[in-house]
Amino acid sequence: MPEAMRTAIRHTLGVRLYRPPARAFFRLLYRVLTRIRIHGRENIPPRSAYLLTVNHLSYYDPPIPLCFWPYPPEALGAEETIDPTAVDSIEVVRELTGGAGADASLDATGIDEVRQNTVRSTRIWGRACFVGEGGTVSLMPTPDVIHRQLTLHGSWTFSTHTLKELANFTVDRGLPLSDLITQRFDLADAKEAFELFDTATTGKPVFAWD
Repeated sequence: MPEAMRTAIRHTLGVRLYRPPARAFFRLLYRVLTRIRIHGRENIPPRSAYLLTVNHLSYYDPPIPLCFWPYPPEALGAEETIDPTAVDSIEVVRELTGGAGADASLDATGIDEVRQNTVRSTRIWGRACFVGEGGTVSLMPTPDVIHRQLTLHGSWTFSTHTLKELANFTVDRGLPLSDLITQRFDLADAKEAFELFDTATTGKPVFAWD
């Protein structure tokens, strides 16, 4: 049995073993400390799949449905991470999906090669989305898109109002965004910085205001 499958089985068994007592404990804790009433549970489809999301930037929202939802939901996260500099990312995605490819994919870099991989790692009748700004993309329309019946989306992600909310959220909680920054530039170097940005070869650069 492949090691990845053994790990998945151990994880699944562990979750099924510890989740019931954890749900019971936190449900009791919430009921003792707070007053919670959930409305609309009759609208939950009993047999088909659905996606549950929270609409507040709060530490309290995710645990509440995990404790009080009638069916134990699965928390979403990255099950696999791929280093495209070490392996063929398209082939790895296909191996992980039984040869089919991803149902949906998203590029947030604006880099030509990454956009190509985004499209080519998506399954037939799948959806690919471009979010990263700038740059170009080189695709073969017939084999990459038309014959595979792909749907391509473009999304300009956030409004200025949402960006303000995200900035406040980041500052209030002290999130370590500095770990993501790859380059820093002074305003005096703006011309050279933007010329570099335009090459779509950078990571996450910023201007230093102080």
